[in-house]
Amino acid sequence: MLTEREDAYRVLLLWLKDGAFIKESGLPPFAMELALGVCRRHLYLEYFVKSLTKKLPSLEARVILEMGLFQMFFMDVPDYAAINDSVELAKSANLGESIARLVNAVLRSARRQGAPALPPQRVRRVSIENSVPEWLVRRWFDVYGGDRAEALAKATLERPTEWIRVNLRKTSAPVLAEKLGITGSSILYDRYIEIPRDVGVKLLLASPEFVNGLFSFQNPSAYEVVELLDLKSGLKVWDACAAPGGKTALMAEMDSSLEILASDSSASRLEKMQDLMERLGLKNIKTEVLDLAAVPQTAKLSELAASPTASDKSLSSLTPSASDSKARSCQQVNLLSRHSPLSSLTPSASDSKARSCQQVNLLSRHSPLSSFVSSLSSNSYLLDPGYLIFDPLPMPLPQPFGTGEAFFPLSPNCVRLVRPTLESMELWTGGAGAPMKLRFEYPVEGVSVEEFKHHWNESFYREMMTYPVLNRLDREKGVQYYYQKGNLVVRNATGSKMTKIDPADRVQTLSDIFKLSPTIIEKALNILEKK
Repeated sequence: MLTEREDAYRVLLLWLKDGAFIKESGLPPFAMELALGVCRRHLYLEYFVKSLTKKLPSLEARVILEMGLFQMFFMDVPDYAAINDSVELAKSANLGESIARLVNAVLRSARRQGAPALPPQRVRRVSIENSVPEWLVRRWFDVYGGDRAEALAKATLERPTEWIRVNLRKTSAPVLAEKLGITGSSILYDRYIEIPRDVGVKLLLASPEFVNGLFSFQNPSAYEVVELLDLKSGLKVWDACAAPGGKTALMAEMDSSLEILASDSSASRLEKMQDLMERLGLKNIKTEVLDLAAVPQTAKLSELAASPTASDKSLSSLTPSASDSKARSCQQVNLLSRHSPLSSLTPSASDSKARSCQQVNLLSRHSPLSSFVSSLSSNSYLLDPGYLIFDPLPMPLPQPFGTGEAFFPLSPNCVRLVRPTLESMELWTGGAGAPMKLRFEYPVEGVSVEEFKHHWNESFYREMMTYPVLNRLDREKGVQYYYQKGNLVVRNATGSKMTKIDPADRVQTLSDIFKLSPTIIEKALNILEKK
């Protein structure tokens, strides 16, 4: 069984490093179940590893630890076998004796201590428990409410039904099902066949029907995404995040008159697309390595195809959405939109109230920006909660000690603080006439200065911080000015208005609005345009 664990380890490393697709790796059954299981529960297993280690080990060691934990807590594998084989895997991977001893110690600790306690904040808990990115869980909370969002998150852990997509240019679904010996299986849209659980994917990959391009592996949800494009014959279509090419190939199979540009930032992933096109016999696709952020907005294209959806989670969606190079360039850009540098979090740099505070409690929240609490005259105030809210906000006490929440009709954002327990607090915001949305959850007990700095630095690499803007709040007028991609948005208590700024007057106009010198504005625009 060590060989199958070695196969799973290799595939998981490729997935985490290069975004390789696990389902296309042709793993034997045990290795496939292990690899996909670690993929589906990656965020939870990573959280588990962090709870057992003082310092996060190397990626290679983390993968072995996650595999061991998954076998111990989610598979029918005896603990001693999972631990021993994980140690042997570390040795066979040439990670050294120290890593092998670490793996042994961590997994034995996990056996003694059991699963770690989850965070008290509901969004964070749902994210970790179900291994769904926090930004997505927060969005579900906003759209569907907490209970429905949690149910959706739990559903992502269910083992998905496997499907194949029939290449209707070469055969039909009933004929292919008979050739593969899976007659009686469900057929959707005349082109998708459900794979029975007792049919091995590896056998299908080795079949002559697969080699000759009669079918591919794909969930029917991809068809629904393509249908939303309402493609017409002869259109030029750009799939801007195409690899590994499932939706691109589907469009090409559906209509040979389409001219499809399939681009991706990864050359290696596009190479696999070439193999796919040749196997399926598709001639109306052109591939090109392109960074979407660098493509001019004036590109004349008929349609922009969707990128992979959350339904592809078991295959790919846990791969980080931004490249390392983008993340590395974020820090300089995002300083433009931050009105609360780290130095302002010290009492000496704050206003007179903060200077007189008796205690500062740093809050490390799992979201961009960070906050702190000051105690003044036995009352606690939340300072610098982001979203251009500079006022100290009195923190409510949970019931039965207090009302449990507080509302602040600020401009341009109204704020509501909700205190479900003494240990946690939620911050909601909303503009004029708009429903309020849950933005952050805080563990109120606070953290050390070092941990606060860690989260502060880490915040620059989060997804919502990769959209650079110029921002200014005119407190006297209660107006917010927001500039991005050539548009100026002016918001106040009654609503917002967007204006396109003439490029010829852009520097001077923005200099007047944002009260910055033309030289600084030019530097800012150069940074924004690069993004």
